[in-house]
Amino acid sequence: MEADSLTVSTDKLRPGMFVAELDRPWRETPFPIQGFLIEDSRQIDQLRALCKEVVVDRRRSAWYSIQHLWKLALESPGALAKPDSARFDGLVATIDPGWVGERGADSAVAIGWRSVRHWWEQHIAPLFRRRVVVRPARERLAGIPDDVELVIYRDTKSLGEAIGPARKVYHQIEATMETVMSDLAEKREISAEAISVAATELVESVAVNSEAMMWLTRMHAQNVRTYTHGVEVAIYMVTLGRHLGFPREHLKNLCMTGLLLDVGLMRVDNALLEKVGPLTESELAEIRRHVDYSLDTLANSPNIDPSVREGIAQHHERIDGSGYPLGLKGEQTSIAGRMAAIADTFAALTTQRPYAEPESVFNAMKILFSGAGEKFHEPLVEQFVQAIGLFPVGSLVELSTGEVAAVVSHNKVRRLQPRVLVLTDADKQTQAAPFELNLLYDPKDANERPVRILRGLPAHAYGIDPRDFFLT
Repeated sequence: MEADSLTVSTDKLRPGMFVAELDRPWRETPFPIQGFLIEDSRQIDQLRALCKEVVVDRRRSAWYSIQHLWKLALESPGALAKPDSARFDGLVATIDPGWVGERGADSAVAIGWRSVRHWWEQHIAPLFRRRVVVRPARERLAGIPDDVELVIYRDTKSLGEAIGPARKVYHQIEATMETVMSDLAEKREISAEAISVAATELVESVAVNSEAMMWLTRMHAQNVRTYTHGVEVAIYMVTLGRHLGFPREHLKNLCMTGLLLDVGLMRVDNALLEKVGPLTESELAEIRRHVDYSLDTLANSPNIDPSVREGIAQHHERIDGSGYPLGLKGEQTSIAGRMAAIADTFAALTTQRPYAEPESVFNAMKILFSGAGEKFHEPLVEQFVQAIGLFPVGSLVELSTGEVAAVVSHNKVRRLQPRVLVLTDADKQTQAAPFELNLLYDPKDANERPVRILRGLPAHAYGIDPRDFFLT
C-alpha cells in the first residue's frame, strides 16, 4: 500500500475524500468513473450500501475530510488500519502544517505513538471539545486585530442542500434593502434592526456553505439597482471574511458594511448616475459625496458598529492615497475598509454599468491583481481570489472545446477543474439538453485531449443568460 493511500471503513467516509479503489469491481457499482471525489452524503450512502471499505487517496482529498482519521488512528490504531509507518505518514502529512507545529510531519512520525498521542491530547483534543475550531497556526493578515480569535468554517451542507434556504435568505435581504431604499426616498428613518436581522441570516447561510450565495449572486449579477449592488458586495465581504476566519459577529459587521456602503447614492441625481459619457469635475465631485451622504444617513443609528461606519467611510480609499474622500494611505485604512474596497470594485467590474460593459470574473481578478500593492492591499487581493475563485459558481466559462458552460460547483481539491453545466455547442448554439461535466475527472474531447477551461466569460456572453437554465 502506498503512503498516499489509506484503507478506510465506509462508516468513516466524509465529503471531500477522494475514493481511489473499492473492495468490489467498479462495474458492479453505479459510479461511472474509477476514482471520484465524494461531494455529498448521498454518495456516502451508496458506498456504504455496496462496500465495507474503500481506499482513499489522501493527496487528492481535502485535508479537513480525513482529519477525523488522524484522531482515530491515534486513539485506536486498529480501528483504521495496521499502524505501519507508511499509513501513519500518510495521515500526518495530510494535516495542515500548522497542526503539526515546529516538529513537522517527519519528526512527528519519528517520535512514536506515545509522544504523538500526548501531543494530540495537549494541543488538539481540546479544540474538538469546542463548538468552534481554532484556525491552524498561520500568518495573521496585516490589519486583523490581535484580539480577534480566528476560526475555521467547514461546509456543513452541500450546494444542493444549501441553495434552497440560501435563496429564501437572498430574497429576504433584497426585500429588506428595497424597503430601506424606499424609506430613504421618502425621507423616513431606516430600520437598522431589520438590516441587522438580514445580515445575521446571510452570515449563517454563508457559514454553512460558501458557494450557495455566490451562485445566487451570479444569477442576479445584472441587476443594477443600488441595493442589489450592496447585497453583492456584502456576500463577497462575508465570503472573504469567512475564508480569513473572522468569527460570526465580525462577519455580520462586514455584511452590514456591504449592504449600506452605497445608501448615500439615493441623494445623488439619478441622471448623473446613469450618464454614459465622461463626467465633469463637478459631477465627479458630487458622486464622490455619496460616501459622506451614507455616513450622514447612518448618523442617527446608534446600534451600528463603529467598524461598519469605518468600512463605509473607507471603501473608496486606496493604499497609495489616490482614493477619496480623505486620501488615506497604507495602514491608515482599516481591514474593513480594505476588504470593502476590493469587494466593491470587483462587484462593479462584473456588473453592467451605464458607461461600461461587464468584465468576466477572470478579467476582473486580473484588474484587481494589477492594482495589488498600489491601489489595493496585496495580501487581501490574494486571499480574495482564493475565497471567491477565478471561476466562481454561476459564472460563465468557455471550454477548450469551444462550448460555453456555467460553473456549478468547485472541486475542493483542484479549484481550476470545477463541475460545469455545458450550455452550448462549439458554435455557441444552445444545447437542446444541457449536461454536466466534472473537469476533475479529466473528460476528453473528440481528439482525446483533456477538456479544460479556456477563459472566463462576462455575464450574458453570446446572449446566454444562465438564469434560463436554473431556478433563481
